[in-house]
Amino acid sequence: MKRFVLIFAFALFIVAEIQAAKPKRYGFTATFRVPRATKEVLLDSTLSWIRENLPTTQFRLLDIDESDSYITYRALNKGDFGKVSYDLTFYTKKNVVDMVVDNVEHSRSGRLPRNLRTKGTPKRKTKEYLTTLSRDLGQHLRKLKGAPVLASAE
Repeated sequence: MKRFVLIFAFALFIVAEIQAAKPKRYGFTATFRVPRATKEVLLDSTLSWIRENLPTTQFRLLDIDESDSYITYRALNKGDFGKVSYDLTFYTKKNVVDMVVDNVEHSRSGRLPRNLRTKGTPKRKTKEYLTTLSRDLGQHLRKLKGAPVLASAE
């Protein structure tokens, strides 16, 4: 019986180590509604916001599909917490823009010692950065709300 408990504890320890070694992944989604906006107008507006606000050193364009109305980027952000990489996709539909972040992965490569790092975890810092980006995109899209082009585009 003792041998069985010992083997069970050892197997549980190995499984826990394997789970801890796997990279932690999570996502982020922000949805913006713009009344009376067509997907073409929203796609063009989102593209102009991307060109103005996403640094080309951190974001690499993977795909633009105008027929399906989406734009995909691969992002690599570096900080005192290490490296964070993720996929950033903008989907546009009539009246809606979805900003979807997927496959977020943290790496300890380039991580500063604990006493030199700023406060916060990589996950929290990444979410704060993405929240700031989404707020900025939301403000950009709110400016479109009263534009005369939108009323005539429908």
